[in-house]
Amino acid sequence: MKPDDKSTKIPALALLLLANGMACGTAGSPSRDPKAEVIAHVGERPVARHDFDAFLVATLGGEGDAAAAEAELKSRLLDQYLDDELLVAAAVDAGVRVSDEEAKELQPPGATTDEASIRRILLVRKFKQKVILSGVAVSEEQVRAYFEEHLEEYRQPARVVLRQILLDNAGAAKEIRAVLMQSPEKFEEMAETRSLAPDGGKPYPLEEALLPETLHRAVEKLKEGELSEVVQDPQGYFILKLEDRQPEKAPTFEEARQRIELKLLQDSGQKKYGEFLADLRGKTKITIEEGKLGFSYVKKSQP
Repeated sequence: MKPDDKSTKIPALALLLLANGMACGTAGSPSRDPKAEVIAHVGERPVARHDFDAFLVATLGGEGDAAAAEAELKSRLLDQYLDDELLVAAAVDAGVRVSDEEAKELQPPGATTDEASIRRILLVRKFKQKVILSGVAVSEEQVRAYFEEHLEEYRQPARVVLRQILLDNAGAAKEIRAVLMQSPEKFEEMAETRSLAPDGGKPYPLEEALLPETLHRAVEKLKEGELSEVVQDPQGYFILKLEDRQPEKAPTFEEARQRIELKLLQDSGQKKYGEFLADLRGKTKITIEEGKLGFSYVKKSQP
């Protein structure tokens, strides 16, 4: 990076979104009960059946939903749970710790989640933030390059700002239009008392190209402040008033910068997380006791 390049480090909110969004388990602290039925090993770390069952219930919303889930869904959730076990072990090895105050702060009053599960969630989250996502950043050069390559994605199409009155009777629509031609200031009053549309005649912007053909033909002829003729549409009979035309607009770099930065930070964080987890999987032997799962494990299909 050039000496005068600016680099954007991942902001706290984006970091939290990334950390929460990357396959983090939500329940089930690994059991150390020697009598617990072990369904898998992550290295030397045993995974107890009842801990994974608790994770399924918490993730799927209840015991009934967990019991009814298909084998493939349970298999993918088991994969996720085992990935989290890899992260828990790595976090412990890296010296990441969760304080009593942190655990208490995360658990809302009246929550039924046990403290061990809360600590497991926090441990994985802190490890992602402090170790995996540490140093994730994008340079201004990267942001500008993305902006130039994807300018069309940020271009604002031509829009029209319209008011509408919708009726189910052509005669009533013509009558109201005649009144408005004489007294245009009554548009909102008529909209609120007579229109079937719920917006009360308030103006709202619409992408002109996406208007239904019948409405588009009527609107494209209008000048600002003008009323359309009564327009028949499958929804009914419209009277439209054009408030404003907003031409197609290409955003400036400054207008698009924040959205691009966040996208690139998220992409970079996801890539780093994926590479880190793949490396952990390659270094750690994971075995699954398929006969003890209570469902037929479905291996993940290769991309």
